[in-house]
Amino acid sequence: MTNQKKLPKGISYRKDGRYMWRFSYNRHTYCGYAARLADAEKGLLDARYRVENGIYGREGSHTMDQWFAIWLETFKASIKESTRIKYRQMYSCHIQKELGRMRIRKITPELLQDLLNRVSEKGLTAASVNSVRSMLSDLFATACKHQIIRVNPMNLVHMPACKTALLRKSAFTEAELAEFIRRSESSRYQNIYRLSILTGFRIGEILGLQWKDIDFEQETICVRHTLSYSSGKGFYLDSPKSETSRRVIPLLPECTRILRQQYDTSQTQRKTHPGYAVPEGFEDLCFLTGTGKPIYASDIDKSMRKIIDDMRRDGWLDPGKRYTFHSFRHTFATNCTRKGMQMKTLSTILGHSSIRITMDIYTHIGIDTEREELQRIFQVS
Repeated sequence: MTNQKKLPKGISYRKDGRYMWRFSYNRHTYCGYAARLADAEKGLLDARYRVENGIYGREGSHTMDQWFAIWLETFKASIKESTRIKYRQMYSCHIQKELGRMRIRKITPELLQDLLNRVSEKGLTAASVNSVRSMLSDLFATACKHQIIRVNPMNLVHMPACKTALLRKSAFTEAELAEFIRRSESSRYQNIYRLSILTGFRIGEILGLQWKDIDFEQETICVRHTLSYSSGKGFYLDSPKSETSRRVIPLLPECTRILRQQYDTSQTQRKTHPGYAVPEGFEDLCFLTGTGKPIYASDIDKSMRKIIDDMRRDGWLDPGKRYTFHSFRHTFATNCTRKGMQMKTLSTILGHSSIRITMDIYTHIGIDTEREELQRIFQVS
């Protein structure tokens, strides 16, 4: 194995067998990769010369594949692992085949617009297409900032119209929620459903809860992690969605009852199931399978979809509305807003980074309440 201490300054050896050269100039960072040490040394010297003489942008020869790897590994080094996986998936699915081998300085606004147009025709939602657009914008803006290219071609690319509309994740009415809870009584995930309804926690936040996050004496519950999964890494505890997603909220009496019941259940399973074994690092999770394994969010989604489909079949839910696990979070916010909770308080409980985000997401709640009031008044009169 190569000893990094013997490598020239500015060059490091990577686990994938490549060498990376890297240096800073005028508060900008430049880097590249090579299969051989000699090529890395030459690349470092050439790049430094071109940067110091103001010709780096004109001479840049990175392909899209090469620049994406540099952008992701160097300029996005601090992002969450789940976000990194998302970027790689978007790139491999929508960009790599079309533009991967092209020199980025030769990629024109017309090529990028055509790419986005075709992405939008795949039946993706507007939000998904916009995610691809945002990633491309950042990728080329970074290249422009660091003089890899002179002009950002994404400045001339507009968001295409999308054929597939995004159905708003609907909140449950009081009657719908009561019926869902009734139908989920036999589900192994009922405590997870109920806890989300009472806290507004995201699915990853609940699955990442550990017993040390629960203070029964002070009656608080703390969000410190989310449970994530990737095919290459398996389960792992990740940081919350944003810094403000790390939060402590009051523990309602009903939440205490649910968590104590969950603790008793897990202890019974631990003692009675012959194959019970918790993987290292997950011993303190509040929610595990009957055999002691972390829970896949997709398994909860699958179980919930069955209940939702049954409720639709029986006429309980509007077929034109979309219900997911995130609907519990919307239901929580809807109930808090309708009962007079201040938006700032709600924003803090939900873990939003600003009150503006909360207001943008839940503006429709006020309209729904006004409609209900008008209907009630005119039905009476």
